[in-house]
Parts: sequence; structure tokens; C-alpha cells
Amino acid sequence: VISLYHRNHVKGPDVLIEALERIKEKIPELEADVFCARPPSHRLPGFVAVHIRPEIDKLRHLYNASSILLHTSRAEGSPLVPMEAAACGCAIVASANEGVQQYLTDGKTMCTAPIGNASALAAATIGLFNDNKKRVRLANAAHDAVTSYTWAESTARFAALLEGLV
Repeated sequence: VISLYHRNHVKGPDVLIEALERIKEKIPELEADVFCARPPSHRLPGFVAVHIRPEIDKLRHLYNASSILLHTSRAEGSPLVPMEAAACGCAIVASANEGVQQYLTDGKTMCTAPIGNASALAAATIGLFNDNKKRVRLANAAHDAVTSYTWAESTARFAALLEGLV
């Protein structure tokens, strides 16, 4: 499992820690990585490897070495972390914030749980570890979804939006 850690309450650091601990109870061999911009202000469990400001090649390696991204943010505009992880082949388990649902869909390209619900996030993650076919199906669908966005398509949509405003 990989996740972004951020100390801000809206990013769900408390939810992340609780979910990881619940997953570890059911899957003792769990390995978890978190990456962050600065040292954590919360005490993370001992089985969690912390990567502070990893270089892009290291971050890409972490994503590629992970099976599942756990996204615990309570609110997001359009989060890049789930998109980056999906592009690298991770299955996504996310809090059902509006931002991630702009480009991924529960049950088709990711699993969601109610915002702030560590138990539900842990259960969804454990479920994917126990159902490899579903995990791979979701990861492939998420990869296809996020790689369908191109600069040409995005700029064409933005240009059309601007033209509609004029």
C-alpha cells in the first residue's frame, strides 16, 4: 500500500493511520509506504516506510512497486496522487471526495468509502488484497481512464469552455 501523508486535517492523516493499522491487523505481512513534503507530525506505525520529498524517479518506483493507493483526503479539488498512482498501475481505494470522482468511478475504476471512515477504507483495501482479479481489473480500468486524458483533449475542452464564456 502507498499513500500521501499530509499533516493537514483535511488530508485525513488520522484516517490514514487508523486504516493502515486495521489493514495490518488482518494482513500481518502488509508493507506500506507514505510520501510527504516534510517530516510527519503524527506518529506513524513502525511498519510504514516514510519518504520525504522523494525524487520523481523514486516516487515512480514506489508507485510501481505498490498494489494499492490509499487516498484518505476528506476534500480535494482534483487530486493528482490517485491519477499518478493509477497511471503506474495501482488500484485506488479512496475516500469518496468530489475531486477523485471527477476522473474515477466507484466500482468501475476504484473503490470508495465514506469520507473519514477508516474502517470502510481498510475493508475495501483488504477486499482487494483478497480478490486479486478485482484488484487487477480496477487497476487496469483506472490506468485506462487516467491515460485517456491528453494535452490535446484537455486544451480543446478548455478552449471550448472559454469560447462559451465569450
